[in-house]
Amino acid sequence: MILLGVFNFAAALQGIFLAYLLINKKGDQLEYRYLALLVLIVSLSILGPVLGITGYYRQLPYLIRVSEPLALLFGPLLYIYIFVLSEGKPPRYFYLHFLPFVIYTAFLFPFYMLPPAEKIALIEAQVNKKVSNMWGQVIRLFHVSLYIFFAYRQIHSLQQKLKQSFSDLNKFKLHQSIHILKFYAIIIAICFVICIVSLVHPMDFVVVNNIAGLSVGLLIYSLAYVNWNHPGISPAVLPKAEAVPNRQEPTERKRLNYYLSEEQFRKYADKLGAILLEQQVYLNPELSLNHLSENLGIPAYQVSEIINRHYEVSFFDLINQFRVNEVKKRLADPAYNHFSVLAISMDCGFNSKSSFNNAFKKITGTTPSEYRKLKS
Repeated sequence: MILLGVFNFAAALQGIFLAYLLINKKGDQLEYRYLALLVLIVSLSILGPVLGITGYYRQLPYLIRVSEPLALLFGPLLYIYIFVLSEGKPPRYFYLHFLPFVIYTAFLFPFYMLPPAEKIALIEAQVNKKVSNMWGQVIRLFHVSLYIFFAYRQIHSLQQKLKQSFSDLNKFKLHQSIHILKFYAIIIAICFVICIVSLVHPMDFVVVNNIAGLSVGLLIYSLAYVNWNHPGISPAVLPKAEAVPNRQEPTERKRLNYYLSEEQFRKYADKLGAILLEQQVYLNPELSLNHLSENLGIPAYQVSEIINRHYEVSFFDLINQFRVNEVKKRLADPAYNHFSVLAISMDCGFNSKSSFNNAFKKITGTTPSEYRKLKS
């Protein structure tokens, strides 16, 4: 059992260090802040079972049961993290998802206020009699499972939005996240079975807690490593800026030395700008990162990185902005008065009415028909 405690302690330290790396390397992105917080909370929660299995709760009685409410943060933080990936900054009412954590912490507050000796006596009585709060475990597992379902639905929604993005890198990371969620659902199912069996045949809940704690960390660390090794998924929501972002000289903070030298970065960024402005490749409805990769002679992930750093938008957003600007020119041109708005949008690279209307509304703040009336 001590070996299990050592494994959990090592996993907790790894998670705390990983949270530190995420905050420092990706701290300018909201999604990584939530991911770092999620990893940190899971890591701290694992330390609770470690105290129980190693017996160190006797030396640190004020930490007894402190980690219990943290399990009620796993689900909300996971869901909010996925929401930030797909929609951007969450609304304020999302903080209501933390209400169960607050209520459960308040419920345990009288226990926290007990003298250290009394806390130790109560815990050891539970261990000796093999009495555990398995119903509480089941409720917490159900709570996490509910949020896994919400997170999966949010990922499915993002998957639908990215169908028009032609971003192979984003789709790869999206599929990775889906696989991880499925894997975590299996772990939760196993924990459910253990808890149900424990209700019928009492088990050593200290060992059960340590096994569950180690299992719970697998999803969070997997999510963290997937996003650590690849750039973040750009939100599918289009920016409201009307004009295409001007090319900017990369600052010291935004250098692309991770993939390209400074000289290579400038060279390919200028070449990309020329391809977009002169060749108007965005008019091709089948345009993808792979097409730009072939034109530039560099891998697709480097093209994506240049777009993200140089134009400060995603590939999807950049191409849509060029297309919308072209549509605006034609809607204001009397020579196109005999063409329908839909025909113009299709000729400018959009391949569906809904994606065009959404993009135009997001970028210009008005509908295509209203814009045409204003310019007529």
